[in-house]
Amino acid sequence: MNEDLDTLKQEITSLKDTITDIQKSMDSLKEKLTNHRHQGYDNTQVIDLGFGSTDTLTLVSLNYGEGSPEGVLTANAGSLYVDTNGGASLTLYVKESGTSNTGWIAK
Repeated sequence: MNEDLDTLKQEITSLKDTITDIQKSMDSLKEKLTNHRHQGYDNTQVIDLGFGSTDTLTLVSLNYGEGSPEGVLTANAGSLYVDTNGGASLTLYVKESGTSNTGWIAK
């Protein structure tokens, strides 16, 4: 009876350790995938979105502000920008290439 109880205690301890490891992994991933809001250039609002495995994380951002982001806003390809001043074909910009502040295309 004592052996069965000891075995059960060991299995419970092992299960608790596994659950703790899973929780730590989930917390780490959640931190990487959480939207981060911060102030960008010239009062531009930025929301960074993380995608990828726990080893690689690519950030794209959703940005808004006044004026064109071309030559001003640094972001990864795939990022979006909304010009709150707007205008025909000048409201939405897509970062189509690179990681510098160029490559923004008005849509």
